[in-house]
Amino acid sequence: MSNQQKKYRNWAFISLGGFVIFLILVQSKHIEKFDHFWQQLMISCRTPQATMIIKHLTHLASPLAVSLWVVLGSIFLAYHQQKVASIASLLVFASGGIILSIVKHIVARPRPAARLVAESTWSFPSGHSFGAMLLALMLFYWVRPNFIQYKWLFNVFLIAGVVFIGFSRIYLEVHYPSDVLAGFLLANFWWYLCLAYFDNKKERFS
Repeated sequence: MSNQQKKYRNWAFISLGGFVIFLILVQSKHIEKFDHFWQQLMISCRTPQATMIIKHLTHLASPLAVSLWVVLGSIFLAYHQQKVASIASLLVFASGGIILSIVKHIVARPRPAARLVAESTWSFPSGHSFGAMLLALMLFYWVRPNFIQYKWLFNVFLIAGVVFIGFSRIYLEVHYPSDVLAGFLLANFWWYLCLAYFDNKKERFS
């Protein structure tokens, strides 16, 4: 195992550790004060105009939208002769979606009662946050290197996008803050674990 793979693996298990901490806190209900504080802060920022805009923009990280972005990214990578990354991106997201669904059903945390948009699945972890973070990591590691002159702009765009999606899910009260943070951590875990595996496949399939 290369040093780079060890680095990816370490990040994966650090993220997993953070996720497990949130999971324990949610199950024991020791996270409720934290969630309540940040929920109330978000609610205090609401305006009718902002709510209308956020209701629309939050769908940019819906499962359907993320799937579309991933397919387009995979096509882009294949066009640029990045065969491993192209195939891996599809596999990472497909398997990640399965893991997310399993965790949601195991934890079975109800969503906040006063949500502003209709959602039917369980609350923990946030699927939108999971998808947004996973997509941002894919773009950062595999797509961004193709835009050397605009790396800084790419970074700003990715960070802003992930932060906004997380904010929107709390603002609309479809998730608790701990759901959003757990979604980010689970996505980090799965991404870096997969990256450690696919990193040594580049030469074989290039």
